[in-house]
Amino acid sequence: MSGVSEAVQGFHSKRTENPKTVLAFYATILGLALTADTALVGVLASTGESTWLIPWLILFAGTLSIGLLAAVFFVALRDPSKLMLGQVTGEQYVEIQKLTLTTQTADIQEVAQVTLNRIEGAKQ
Repeated sequence: MSGVSEAVQGFHSKRTENPKTVLAFYATILGLALTADTALVGVLASTGESTWLIPWLILFAGTLSIGLLAAVFFVALRDPSKLMLGQVTGEQYVEIQKLTLTTQTADIQEVAQVTLNRIEGAKQ
């Protein structure tokens, strides 16, 4: 029983801080939504009222979790620096964006040059 009381004391003594990154914000929102969903399922199951809602609540929680994970995955694929907004300063973020744009421009120019060389080679 002392393990449970230590866990409860540790939980109550823990200080919470504001989320520092976009990922922490998403995780906080997901945690709150899943906690509320779990509480609703528990209440509905224990009272026996409106038990037909339980599968819909579980489906909602699953859809929310998968949707949020998919959104984070696609943002990470497209522009990972957006997920670091709480960790980098504004100047660092602008530098990352400049570097990304420079790299993209160089890639486009390289592809254009290779295509132009192929077209000129085919004409000869």
